[in-house]
Amino acid sequence: MITMRNMVAKAAQWPIRAFTLLESLVTLAVVAFLTLSLSGSVTGIFQQVETNLFYLRFEYLYRDSQRLAAAEGSNVELQLAKDKISNGKSSLVIPKNIHLDKGQTLVFDAKGGNSSLTKIRFSSDKEVVTYQLNMAAVNIKRRSLRGYILIESLVAMAVLVLVSGLILDQINTNRRIMARNLHQQEVLSVATMAVQTKQDQLTLNGITVTVKRSKQGIAVYESGKEIIHVSQ
Repeated sequence: MITMRNMVAKAAQWPIRAFTLLESLVTLAVVAFLTLSLSGSVTGIFQQVETNLFYLRFEYLYRDSQRLAAAEGSNVELQLAKDKISNGKSSLVIPKNIHLDKGQTLVFDAKGGNSSLTKIRFSSDKEVVTYQLNMAAVNIKRRSLRGYILIESLVAMAVLVLVSGLILDQINTNRRIMARNLHQQEVLSVATMAVQTKQDQLTLNGITVTVKRSKQGIAVYESGKEIIHVSQ
C-alpha cells in the first residue's frame, strides 16, 4: 500500500538548501561595511592627489610669473589670497582642504627676481608645506611635503573591485540556489498531487510530471528525471 509517509521519506532524500533572510542581511552588512571602509581610503587618496596637483600648479604659476616679468621687462605681482592665487593673467583656486596662513603679494622685477625673503605656508589636516622664497630669479624651495605613492590607489581600487566581485558572485549564487529550491518544492507538490489524484500526467504552474505505475511501485518523473519512487 502506498502511503504519504513513504512519499515524504523519499522526498526527504532530495536535499533543499534554504536561502534565509539572515544570509541576505549578513551579506548586505558585509557589503556596506567594506564599501564604507574602502570609500574612506579611496577618498583620502583622491584628496591627496588633488593636494599634490595644487602644489605643482602653484610652483608652475610662480615660475610663470617670473618668466612673464622677464619677458615684459616690467614688474609682475603675484597675489596670494585665502581662496585664490593670481598674477593678473593666470589664476589658481586653492582647494578647500588647504589653508593659506596669510595673504600677501609678491612682486617680481624685470629680471624675474623678487625682493622678499618671506615664507609662504600652506596647511592641511595631514601636513604643513612651507615655501622659502629667494631674492634671485631661482626656483622656490618646498619643504615638508609627503610623497604620494600611486600604488596606494591601485591597491585600494584592486581590493575594492575584488571584494565587490566576490560578494556579488556569492549573492548571485544564493539567488540561483533559492530559485532552484523553489522549483524543487513546486515539483514535489505537483508530483504529490498527481499521485494522490491517480493521474498519469499532471501539468501545473508550468511544471509537468509523469507518473509511471508498476507492480513494484510508483515512480514520478519531471523532465526525464526521477523525483519520487515509492515501493508497494
